[in-house]
Amino acid sequence: MTAHQAPHPTMWRRVLSLPKTRLGWYSLGFSGAHAVVMVALGIASGVLAATGAPNLAGYPWLIGVVLFVALSTALAGIATGLVAVIRRGERSILVLAPILLVVLFLLAEVLLPH
Repeated sequence: MTAHQAPHPTMWRRVLSLPKTRLGWYSLGFSGAHAVVMVALGIASGVLAATGAPNLAGYPWLIGVVLFVALSTALAGIATGLVAVIRRGERSILVLAPILLVVLFLLAEVLLPH
C-alpha cells in the first residue's frame, strides 16, 4: 500500500500566500520598514507645513539620516527578495511586488522624460 502524498499547491495559491522562506520574511520586514519610514516622513512634512514651522530644508542632517534609512531598508528588501526568489524559489506576491515596483520605477525614470 502506498502512502498518499499531499498534492502540490497550485501556482496561484503559492503566489497569493505568505512567504515560505526566511529570506522572504526578511524581505517583507525590510519592505515594511521602508513603508513605515516613508509614511512617517510624509506625516512629519505635513505637520510641519500645517503648523507653519520651518520645513525640513533647515535640517540637512535630518534629511540625510531619514533618506539613508529609507534607501537602506529599500535596498535590503530588494536584495533579500531577489535572493529569496532566485535561490530559494520564493513565489509570494508580498516578496515579488517590491521587486516589480522597483523595476517599473527604474524603467519609468529611464524611458519617460521629466
